[in-house]
Amino acid sequence: MLNSIIEVKNLFHSYMTATPFEKEILHNLSFDIYEGEKLAIIGPTQSGKSTLLQYFNAIFIPKKGRVIVDGRDTRDSKLNLKELRRKVAMLFQHPDSQLFKDIVADDIAFGLKNFNFPEEVINITIKKALATVGLEPDEFFYRYIFSLSGGEKRKVAIAGVLALDPEILILDDPTAGLDPKGRRDLINSIRFLHNKLELTTIFVSSNMDDVLELADRIVVLFDGEIKMIDTPKNIFKQKEKLLNYGLTLPSVVEVVDELIKSKINISEKIIGIDQLEESLIKLFKK
Repeated sequence: MLNSIIEVKNLFHSYMTATPFEKEILHNLSFDIYEGEKLAIIGPTQSGKSTLLQYFNAIFIPKKGRVIVDGRDTRDSKLNLKELRRKVAMLFQHPDSQLFKDIVADDIAFGLKNFNFPEEVINITIKKALATVGLEPDEFFYRYIFSLSGGEKRKVAIAGVLALDPEILILDDPTAGLDPKGRRDLINSIRFLHNKLELTTIFVSSNMDDVLELADRIVVLFDGEIKMIDTPKNIFKQKEKLLNYGLTLPSVVEVVDELIKSKINISEKIIGIDQLEESLIKLFKK
């Protein structure tokens, strides 16, 4: 039986409340996130994805509805928010908004010092966190933040939250703006971290290839409502629905569509690169 680590119950969210410009952008959301899974949240711009993420570590507290994290209601006035945010680590879309020290080691140390880690433990923890995200500790420990590439900045930001030993990792469009190599490195790092540290990983992405590679389940948001929630296989075979929601398709799905249009005998149900490769090899052998 799957254990729920986050429960969202009848959640609403409005901006500019009690003004003539009030706008409700999340409408009665209810779903569970299971311990140890990789959950992707997708949807067009302004569908409420990033807003929803901020409920999971109590940046937003529900005014209408409930969010329960590991059995603790975020509306509970006795909830220790500092401890909750240590358990639920969040990486924002733009790492520059999360990196505010000049030196890599100082940035990673910031959270550790806030939690009163002993000084002799901090340096060891920093080096371990850097190594875990694939950055050579001796090379990056004293590096200036401004000298890092976009992918390296994201890895340092992840190292900063991993240093606090979280159980849940939340990523807001982690590969946005990266070149192909940076994207590939970060995808591999996220997959490695999820498996090695046994994290629950929740991420928003505008890149459907990332979603197909990483997700166990997908939540599709449109106009603040959950329209679909299922496995990638079941989501991505509903191509017309996704296109109607303003979403793109994974590259493999688009390639398969083009092959079918070219009268090549291949199954429209293929969504994975391995499936496509296997099918094409069989065709060529014939």
